[in-house]
Amino acid sequence: MYFPCKGDPNYAAEVEIICAFILSVKDMVDVERFDIVIAGDFNFDVKNSHSNSDLQVFYELLHDCNLEPSSLYNDSDIAYTFHCDTRNVYSFIDDIIIPKSYRVQGSLLNFDIIDDVTNKSDHLAVICNIAGKDNENV
Repeated sequence: MYFPCKGDPNYAAEVEIICAFILSVKDMVDVERFDIVIAGDFNFDVKNSHSNSDLQVFYELLHDCNLEPSSLYNDSDIAYTFHCDTRNVYSFIDDIIIPKSYRVQGSLLNFDIIDDVTNKSDHLAVICNIAGKDNENV
C-alpha cells in the first residue's frame, strides 16, 4: 500500500479513498477464515500520528477492524525506515498493520528493521514474523 504525501492538495480525500478500498476488500473476504494484514509506505508514522485530523478515517478503520501497527513491538535499534542522506532526513513511514489478536495469542513473533548494505533503496526493509496455525513462521 502507498499513501499520499502530506501536503498533497487532496490528501484527506485520497486517504478516505484508500480506506474505502480496504473496507471493500474486507467485505469481499471471509474474515472468519482470513486475517487482514496491510503493509506499505504510509508516508506517516502510523503509531505516532493519531492527532492528524486528515487521518481520522484511517485510525477509525484500524479501530473498527481491530488492527494495530506491528512497529509497536519494534525489536530493532533502528528508529527509522526512510532516509535521505543528502537532506539528513530520517523518518518512520513504512509499517505492517496486523490484527491485535496476533499479539494477544502470541502469534506475533517479532518486528524488525533491516539495514543491509546491499539495499540501494532509501527505504529500509521491515519484517514482521508471525506464527502460523502450526507455529511455523509465515
